Amino acid sequence: MNKSIKNNFIVDEKGQSLVEFVLLLAIIVGISFGYMSGINNGLEKRWQVLGNILIQDTDNGSTLEVR
Repeated sequence: MNKSIKNNFIVDEKGQSLVEFVLLLAIIVGISFGYMSGINNGLEKRWQVLGNILIQDTDNGSTLEVR
C-alpha cells in the first residue's frame, strides 16, 4: 500500500464522530431500558395491591393497610 494512502486513512476521521455518537446512544438506550424495567416491576406490584384494595368489599368495617 502506498504510504500517502495509508496516512490518509489514519488522519481521516470524518466518520469517527458519527460512530462514537451511535455507540453512546446505544449505551444510553440500553441503560434506560434496564432502568425502566426495574421501575416497572415495582410499579406493577403497587398497582396490583391498589387494585385489589379497590376491588375488596370494605362493608365489614375493617381497615386496609397499604404497604
